[in-house]
Amino acid sequence: MKNFALGFATIFFLFSCGNSPFKNSKSQKILEEEKITHFPTWQERTLILPDVPEIPFENHLAERDVPFAGIVSHHLLAYKFIDQWFSELSEHNPKIKTFIVLSPSHWNLSRADFSLTFGAWNCDGTFLETDKKIQKVLLEKLDGKIEDDVFLYEHGVSTIAPFIAKYFPKSKVVAIAYDANLPVNTKIAKRLSSALESFVAKKDFFILISSDFSHHHNVEKTKQNDNVSRKFFNDPNRATWQFAFCDNSLAMYALTHATKEKFQAIIQRNTNSFEISQQDEDDITSYFFCYFVKTARN
Repeated sequence: MKNFALGFATIFFLFSCGNSPFKNSKSQKILEEEKITHFPTWQERTLILPDVPEIPFENHLAERDVPFAGIVSHHLLAYKFIDQWFSELSEHNPKIKTFIVLSPSHWNLSRADFSLTFGAWNCDGTFLETDKKIQKVLLEKLDGKIEDDVFLYEHGVSTIAPFIAKYFPKSKVVAIAYDANLPVNTKIAKRLSSALESFVAKKDFFILISSDFSHHHNVEKTKQNDNVSRKFFNDPNRATWQFAFCDNSLAMYALTHATKEKFQAIIQRNTNSFEISQQDEDDITSYFFCYFVKTARN
């Protein structure tokens, strides 16, 4: 993988594949006694994160905005902006109890249409655990399967898990991974949207879309692709979801079809791997950090 962002993710992947030096914590002992699988994150290893330049915010949430869903990158290269996105979310919706994380299944590890787990993610000695009750509900609705091995290496979840643990220490997750490659299988996508319907209306839940945007292009083409994606962000609905030029189009379909009320997107920041790293200007990945809100803004 030439792209610096993907290369950095690969470093994380390699660090994660060895023996995990879990800290001796009470939560770890409980998980081991209950024989619950736990997955590594980048926080386990001595990994020096790169310097990241200051990149201006595009928008902030209004005072009364309470996001019910959002999009965040799963490239650790953008860690500073992932952190800032979660920070602002915690100020506007601090009572989230369960994050439903929608992730592409990288490296084609998923065998089922939807892979799920009862596992937990090691976040610097504490553990981000699965909401077992909600997981069982979604497992049935999705006709999914428990595939722990998918999440052992899935950076679509493990990259962002430590930020959830940091800003929402009392929350839990339900992680769902699936083949998100285009063209979208609408039959499978409808199953996901149907499963999410009851959760987009509840304040305790947050639909977290793990996604990166335009991949493997130069600066000019990346900008063009991001402008196409903005057609979706300008008016997210059942007709515009397909304009999202990303690696998780299935989630865009599911969100727009699961949400019955009209909603809008607030783009906190739009940047890309070249703007951050100044490397690989012909192999760029772009990022949109976005919140979705149902309340009208004055």
